[in-house]
Amino acid sequence: MDTLRGYKLKGRKGLIRWDALLEEWLLAIERYGRIMIGEDAAYWYNERSNISVLSGAAWRCGRIALEEFQQKKGYRNRQKRNGRCDLWISTETEEDLIEAKFKWISLQSKRNSTFVDAIMDNAISDAKRTRANDVDANAIAVGFFPVYTPNQFIKDIDKLIESSLSEFHGIDYHALAWSFPKENRKTKSSAGYLCPGIFMVVKNVDYC
Repeated sequence: MDTLRGYKLKGRKGLIRWDALLEEWLLAIERYGRIMIGEDAAYWYNERSNISVLSGAAWRCGRIALEEFQQKKGYRNRQKRNGRCDLWISTETEEDLIEAKFKWISLQSKRNSTFVDAIMDNAISDAKRTRANDVDANAIAVGFFPVYTPNQFIKDIDKLIESSLSEFHGIDYHALAWSFPKENRKTKSSAGYLCPGIFMVVKNVDYC
């Protein structure tokens, strides 16, 4: 059971600098599983912990990043309110304001594309409000989708992962990354479910 990992960018869609970021995110997920010897996974806690991994990936590829900071939010021509931005990533010439969502999905489900679309719609709406009048920044929606399956499917885990990969490649995305580290193929939750990996879906709201 080797590590299954990779990423795809569709027509760049304003994500021209995301290659290195996605690569470092994949390495971070794998490094965590390796150091924890498969007894823990970076991706299965919550939205905030996944944001921290993406933030760390940004620093690793030469960018700067801040999590959970105060930001005036709202649509451009409406009254703004105080809120928080999930993650800000910047180079010397470009900045991304990122709003993220998190949802567990089943490897057995045939409706994952519907779940993903709904979650991403919420992330897109939040990203638009977070950018507000900051027209020079990219508004980016990110969805973290760790997967699970009952323990009795351990013998079929690789086939289930491959099937899920095919399904995710058919959804609407601007960037898609996936990581199923070999160390986490048998990692179990406290409820006894196998939690072998995660998908990350990215959309630039200016192209939605």
